[in-house]
Amino acid sequence: MQSFKRSANRGAALFAPLVLVLVFCARVSAQQELFFWMNPNLDEFRLHTEYDGQWYGGNEVDNAGDNLDMMKHRLQLAAPLFKNDDHFFALSSSLEYWDVDTRVKFPDSGGDFPSDLYDLKFAANYFHYFDNGWTAGGVLSVGSASDKPFNSGDEVEVQFNGFLRIPHVDDNYWVFVLNYSNNREFLNNVPIPGFGYWYQPSDRLFILAGIPFLALKAEPIDNVIVRASYIPLRNIDAEIAYQFNERIEVFSGFSWDNQRFMPAGRSNNDDRLFYYEKDVEGGVRYALCEAAKLEVAGGYAFDRFFFTGEDYDDRNHDRIDIEDGPYVRGKITVRF
Repeated sequence: MQSFKRSANRGAALFAPLVLVLVFCARVSAQQELFFWMNPNLDEFRLHTEYDGQWYGGNEVDNAGDNLDMMKHRLQLAAPLFKNDDHFFALSSSLEYWDVDTRVKFPDSGGDFPSDLYDLKFAANYFHYFDNGWTAGGVLSVGSASDKPFNSGDEVEVQFNGFLRIPHVDDNYWVFVLNYSNNREFLNNVPIPGFGYWYQPSDRLFILAGIPFLALKAEPIDNVIVRASYIPLRNIDAEIAYQFNERIEVFSGFSWDNQRFMPAGRSNNDDRLFYYEKDVEGGVRYALCEAAKLEVAGGYAFDRFFFTGEDYDDRNHDRIDIEDGPYVRGKITVRF
């Protein structure tokens, strides 16, 4: 309970401005980012902000005789700055903060587990529309995922997603992509090309199938929506939702996710702190007003572990396994 109060107090101080958003009104998961920078229609993109908070409680660490209590906060802001028939330009930023309360030490190196982890990003998004119907663009992101963000150049993260979209038939498109990241799960610092096909035969079905990604959204029957995506190597999101009306939606889903941090002062700059998790959850989304939507969910997290190393092959080094357990999550999204 004491650690929960500590998490809540620090989170309230960090994200108090979101309370003002709620008074005013009186799941860029990987899937959302993938849809955004390949979406043929950006007319509805508006200034928006989003806060997501998730509390796990104190789960026992295997063979350590101690617990690990963790609360995640994520704040995101995105704003379109310019759009006409030829150009689209937007800026976005996000801050993720993990408040960790534990006395666990890394089993191999013997170091203390960090009590604070941050992931801060700033991104510029640019699209150009050609007269022949082609669209090209990219998203350049600079940030720092670390216990001490921007402590030095060794904690700076750079990512780039470039794409070319070519119309084919009706509302279908060929898509070619190029991804670079110095903090990827695999093949760090190696540019990776890809291609796919954007297939949308109707408003009730959309499929983006390609190498190395897959995404779909379908409405097989009225008011039932299925969403799913895969991004290599270990990023899966799947959800089924039922819309009672324009304001209320219930959902359940599964995700397999991971995150990488660059701890300050590490002896090998190629080493990182990895976290992997799978979870199932269910919840409800409720439109508070035309501009704001609230999401409340509860779930069960499993197959959770931290480790340090250069990549997934090092997953048994400094490994910290956390027991399966429940969590609660809340999110508020506001569009202006």
